Amino acid sequence: MKERKIISKDIPSVKSAKDTVRQNQLFKGVDAIIVSKNKTTRDLFKRLFLQYERKVKFAATREEALRIIEQIPFLIVIIDFRISKVDILEFLRRIKEIDENSCVIVISAHPSIESAVEIIREGGYDYLSKPFLSKKMRIVLERAIERQRLLQEARQKRHYQKLSILDGLTNVYNYRYFHEFIEKEINRAKRYNQFFSLFLLDIDDFKKYNDTRGHLFGDRLLRKIAFSLKKGVRAADTVFRYGGDEFVILLPMTTKEQALKAGERLQNVIKQNFSLTVSIGISNFPEDGQNEGSVIKKADLALYQAKHLGKNKICLATAQH
Repeated sequence: MKERKIISKDIPSVKSAKDTVRQNQLFKGVDAIIVSKNKTTRDLFKRLFLQYERKVKFAATREEALRIIEQIPFLIVIIDFRISKVDILEFLRRIKEIDENSCVIVISAHPSIESAVEIIREGGYDYLSKPFLSKKMRIVLERAIERQRLLQEARQKRHYQKLSILDGLTNVYNYRYFHEFIEKEINRAKRYNQFFSLFLLDIDDFKKYNDTRGHLFGDRLLRKIAFSLKKGVRAADTVFRYGGDEFVILLPMTTKEQALKAGERLQNVIKQNFSLTVSIGISNFPEDGQNEGSVIKKADLALYQAKHLGKNKICLATAQH
């Protein structure tokens, strides 16, 4: 038996309470924009999305749609109006330039295999031909919505993974991630016969500043210094908050002499922008140790010597440390 053609009042129905729950979960967080001048099409999709408690926006022209899409991200874009294939493809490219993750469904009253292939090739998600078949429309929409739900979950997972390795106060990498990172860096250096230098950096007189100005100002200072450290190192270098007012910076393929110059540049940046200075201890792998513990310990001893000599000092790890 042939499937009947859908008309505006013929919205696919949810057959059971269980289906309703599943569909509401599927549509949760999904918003769509319908680009169409056709009132029947607009009403059809409005009723469909409202059935799952989702709102849709409408645009009658490409220009209006692009203005809206530039301001509001939409997970699904449904295009239904009579323009040439060239114009459809250009419109599709513009949507993808604004948001490459938008799921674009194109509806056409004059379908062809060639047009469908080109639309998919340009980033379109699917191609619906008029008149609609109820089952086909429902399958396409549910598949598009499921895709967007999975994309959102993946982005959220990456976001939480990022949060788990960042220091909540300074937004640089945290102490736990530092230990994971340096272990991988040591293994890489051993495998490829490479080297790196390590800064252990401490803010001079931070306790006095914190006690005098208060913890709120102390936290603000830590955030600003962390930002300055990130801006002051190379893209290949990585900044970590080691704890309290101490930071660690790992500099790949950098000798201690090169690291000394980099440290002096950082000290100048801090001194020019803040009322405080920093002291730095520098060690090198494999020169100062063959494992994480020994490299960190040598940097810590060098920092201790720098603090002992006074403020705004840099000391390199030596065999005597």
